[in-house]
Amino acid sequence: MAAAAVIGRPTTGICGMWNGTKDDQEAYVDFSTGNTNINPPLEINCEVQDIRITKRTFAESGYELVDHQTKMTPEDFLNGKDDKTLLESAYFQECKDLSVKPGGFATKDVGVSSLPIAHCDRDPISGASSLRDALGAEEVKRMMKVYPRFAQVSVWRGIGQTISRRPLLLIDTKECETWDYETHLAKIFPTNDPRVAIRGQKPHDSVLKHDPGYRYFYASDMRVDEALVFSSFDSVKSKVVPHGAFWDNSTQDDTPARRSIEVRTWAFFEDAE
Repeated sequence: MAAAAVIGRPTTGICGMWNGTKDDQEAYVDFSTGNTNINPPLEINCEVQDIRITKRTFAESGYELVDHQTKMTPEDFLNGKDDKTLLESAYFQECKDLSVKPGGFATKDVGVSSLPIAHCDRDPISGASSLRDALGAEEVKRMMKVYPRFAQVSVWRGIGQTISRRPLLLIDTKECETWDYETHLAKIFPTNDPRVAIRGQKPHDSVLKHDPGYRYFYASDMRVDEALVFSSFDSVKSKVVPHGAFWDNSTQDDTPARRSIEVRTWAFFEDAE
């Protein structure tokens, strides 16, 4: 049976962004004690466009909504929290294939409140570090000589149900001519970080500072046979897509909690555009 068509639905909502530290010192969070000097997130009211209407593509904007029927069941995804064998052998390959599809595109929040902070998964420092960890220093040198652009391409989807509560917000920075990793991201230095077992070691987290030039997008009512593919770090800064969960003002009180999974891949491009 063919999937029912989903009609685009622009909305309004609230997202969290960087709001400085209590002592004007380097930001930190100790996951073992909960100690941090980070202020609660800055609440940003945003008008959010639906990419079902705007039809953004990865090549153009660094993000795209795609049809993708996974072979994984909701139970497979949920069991992956304890045993990653099936995720790594089956779903990781699906995401790899999806990230290089011809013609398309080459769990714990950092914060001190229930409002997640918009972020980039990597910046030039942590991106290069993670790439060396994944491939080795010599292979990274070789690949960078061959390819002018590399990126972390994320595949994000819901598990077992339509995404209607706290959907993923994609932040388009292209109208911010001065946007740069150094000026528009703040660094948070974690200690005793349990996320290392899931995402690997990172020297710091990179959270987003507000800019009035941002434009906001999401995919309304994402089905289980759809996925968002986006550049969560990119050596070409105009291609990176800051992102994070946001509160959709149209959410009904009885809407079920979101269940989602994100897989991150490394991609190399033959040109910088």
